[in-house]
Amino acid sequence: ATAADPTISAGDGSKDAALATRGGSQTSKLGKVLSLDALNIQSQMSEADRAAARKKRREAMRFFEDILANRTLGGGAHHALIMLRLAQSYGEEARDLYLTETSGFQDAYDQCFNTDGCIADNLRADHAESRKWQDKSIKIYRIILHDQPEYGWTDEVIFYLGSALQETNRRDEAVKEFNNLVRTYPDSEYVPDAYVLIGEYYFDNNDLVDALPAYQKAARYKDNPKYLFAMYKLAWCFYNVGEYDKAIDTMKAVVEYPMADTGGDESHIILQEEAL
Repeated sequence: ATAADPTISAGDGSKDAALATRGGSQTSKLGKVLSLDALNIQSQMSEADRAAARKKRREAMRFFEDILANRTLGGGAHHALIMLRLAQSYGEEARDLYLTETSGFQDAYDQCFNTDGCIADNLRADHAESRKWQDKSIKIYRIILHDQPEYGWTDEVIFYLGSALQETNRRDEAVKEFNNLVRTYPDSEYVPDAYVLIGEYYFDNNDLVDALPAYQKAARYKDNPKYLFAMYKLAWCFYNVGEYDKAIDTMKAVVEYPMADTGGDESHIILQEEAL
């Protein structure tokens, strides 16, 4: 049995079926497509690779913490950059722990499912440890934006702050950051992904009026890895507002997207299969 973790971060596809008339089939298959890229990458790593990455990351975290605690950087760009890299390392640690917590929950669920008298649906995953690390990353991102906002990577900080908020189910706060990003830094490399996440927020809240234009804007960036996903969700928006011809044409574009342009990405293949 596969557990449905009720504490999984928003954006995992758990609410797609609320609008899609095809039921829940695409929800289970598209779970990892809807995940943030960093979580997606870690989930595809072998245990040995994850362990190696964990060791390297924790060494880097100690190095950054030592610099910030024991050396006088005098503020400035170097200090802000060290803080940014530390916050990103904390976020990666949180995602790694999240996978471990989810795996432990699945094991407990399976054991309960096969144990007489145990009610598996009453189980809840404990993500307290991973949440702690994301909270630490969020705190640093906010300090950077408040104290040192003038450096050239502010758009990156805003995007990672929004992503961390989203991963901890603070989606109302997250969408404010993503909207701030696309409004203030329209040329940022993070804008396409931000529009997808804005679309997801409104789609999951049954607000197609705001979801549809967000996906349309995301779909302008054909070289972005999330382009096909944006088109897929755009098609569902058209369908649910009664624009059936546009829905069919957009879904056809997903199906007919050249396989060579997907780079062999499994999530793109799944999207094309779902669009058929």
